[in-house]
Amino acid sequence: QQPNGPSPVDLAAAEIRAQAELFQKLTLVCKQKCVSKYLESDLNVGEMSCVDRCSSKFMEANLLIQKQAQESAAQAQKLVDTQTQVLGS
Repeated sequence: QQPNGPSPVDLAAAEIRAQAELFQKLTLVCKQKCVSKYLESDLNVGEMSCVDRCSSKFMEANLLIQKQAQESAAQAQKLVDTQTQVLGS
């Protein structure tokens, strides 16, 4: 008997890929916004502050989007379940 859906290893690999993609996007967005020139080996105070605010807002927005996506998926599943019950009756 074959299992339904992806294996736990596949799910873990997908999660790692998603986290890596999120980190790449965060890095790109905040670098473009906060670091205009590479004049020193370290970020200056203004750049560090900007990167801190940018990454915090980026992660907050990402969590909000994930929450809304989960809520939408749950609503869609409820609709499917309701339709299945109505059609099955």
